[in-house]
Amino acid sequence: QPGPLVLPLLWIGFERDLWRGTALPLDLAPAGFPGCNMLLAPAAAGHLLNQGNGEARRTLTVPPAAVLIGSQLYAQGMDFDPFAATLAVSPGLALQVGAR
Repeated sequence: QPGPLVLPLLWIGFERDLWRGTALPLDLAPAGFPGCNMLLAPAAAGHLLNQGNGEARRTLTVPPAAVLIGSQLYAQGMDFDPFAATLAVSPGLALQVGAR
């Protein structure tokens, strides 16, 4: 379980097949993080609020724009511990914007 000093991030992207010409998922072992894969092409990142118990949270608001209905996006959480130089990644999530 990650400690309270990790830096949790949420990556959001619109692609899960290619990132800058590189096929996804991208194995992060050559960067020193064996067992970790980047599953999406990041378009935006945001810090998550570390709860100190292995959980991190963030509220995201989707603008009420009709053009977004049906849009597909992907998310992946990552925890970096700068003191141990370790990385943990989530399995990823596929989302589709809907309407009420």
